[in-house]
Amino acid sequence: MEVRSVKANFMFSNVRLVLNLLIPAVVFPYVSRVLGPDGIGRVEFASSVVSYFALFAALGIPVYGIRAVARIRDDQQRLSAAVSGITAVLCVTCAVCLAAYAAAMAFVPVMRHEWILFSVVAPNIVLQAFSYEWFYVGIEDQAYITRRFVLVKLVQVVAIFALVRSAQDSIVYAAILVGMNGIGTAFNVARLRRYVHLSAYGMEVRQHIRPALTVFAAVAATSVYMHLDVTMVGALCGGRATGLYTTANKIVRIVISVVTSLGTVMAPRLANNVGTGDLVSYRRNLLKSLHFMLFLAVPCVAGLVPVADGFVRLFAGADFADAGLSMKLLSPIILIVGCAQFVGMQILYSNKRESWYTAAVSVAAVCNFAANMLLIPRFAQNGAVAGTLVAEGVGLAVMCVLGRRLIAEAQVIDWRLLGYFVASAVMLCAMFVVKRFLCANMFVLIAVGVAVYLVCMALWARMCGVKIRDIVWRLRG
Repeated sequence: MEVRSVKANFMFSNVRLVLNLLIPAVVFPYVSRVLGPDGIGRVEFASSVVSYFALFAALGIPVYGIRAVARIRDDQQRLSAAVSGITAVLCVTCAVCLAAYAAAMAFVPVMRHEWILFSVVAPNIVLQAFSYEWFYVGIEDQAYITRRFVLVKLVQVVAIFALVRSAQDSIVYAAILVGMNGIGTAFNVARLRRYVHLSAYGMEVRQHIRPALTVFAAVAATSVYMHLDVTMVGALCGGRATGLYTTANKIVRIVISVVTSLGTVMAPRLANNVGTGDLVSYRRNLLKSLHFMLFLAVPCVAGLVPVADGFVRLFAGADFADAGLSMKLLSPIILIVGCAQFVGMQILYSNKRESWYTAAVSVAAVCNFAANMLLIPRFAQNGAVAGTLVAEGVGLAVMCVLGRRLIAEAQVIDWRLLGYFVASAVMLCAMFVVKRFLCANMFVLIAVGVAVYLVCMALWARMCGVKIRDIVWRLRG
């Protein structure tokens, strides 16, 4: 099977990232002002609840499937057998989870009270399980993923502006989000037969269950503490606090998606490198990914602090002003998540150490629940921020301890990485000076920050030989 270069895949990935930045910049200010904190909070709460059922229905396949497909993508017969077997597993898990969701709607008071909203978001259980996104990522068909993504997002934008018109349109907004998932899944399923033939004859089922369950434990733990904060804020503090927290979290998560973009593209390539024994390419790709992540993550953590209030006012409006502090407090997870993705998905997972990854995120989930129980009742959305920071930090620490030998063997850590932190510290000081004495405009501050950071990195590169342009722009397959 012909596979595009990392550079080509990275460029396609960047198209999606740019749209992921532009579309929320256009849509979220409108939606937040129309629906308000309470309306946004209702939809986010319902979505967080249904995500747990979707998580169990998918059974870790969205992560496990990428590696399974990447290793055998050149053998069509084995690929068809593997995808058929995985599909059979998903059919069983979806049936069980749909029954459990129906029971929950009948007996859980908050779901019964909002039964229309929870019914609208219910199809996501099936749509996320059968999206087959993992298949296209595994074969590195980034061109198709990007074309489909662009089409679906454009339709979504038009639908939101046309149909969400008042504070009572929360259910309409939720239906649009679910409908777009449905369109994307329909495209993926229709295109699947170009690559594989789904058949019960000769399909492989048993061999996928154990590794998928291992990955599922890790994915479940991660998803629990990613959605647990929203669920607990909604249950303990109501819709307004949920809307404030999700606003700050969404903005930060958009930045995280940019920071981890190359790592997402690299994951199937690294799995293939390890599977074929090409350790030279494996180390080279790891090094590119690490430098790219730090080049973006460290200045983003520093730069968000002086501009957080401006971001919130611009994207959500004055009603969400309290989310500015939450965003500042949450900014360190940009670097923490970037490092965790690098260690967990690119090193541990590529080397079939998913059990270590599972252990790390399981410990993190327990810490997140305990911190949320202690802090959310007292500090509301900011308590959830603290719980997220604790969970992500603990998870990363456990990964580094368990995977210290693999990290050392990768030979990607050296003193030159300090340059990103030094340049970011200088940038932060410059932004605060400009904000305090010259101009507090958010766009001016961003421009000053970018300029100072790039100048500092250029000086650092000249001192120690780190080639920033090669890291960012000259990616080779």
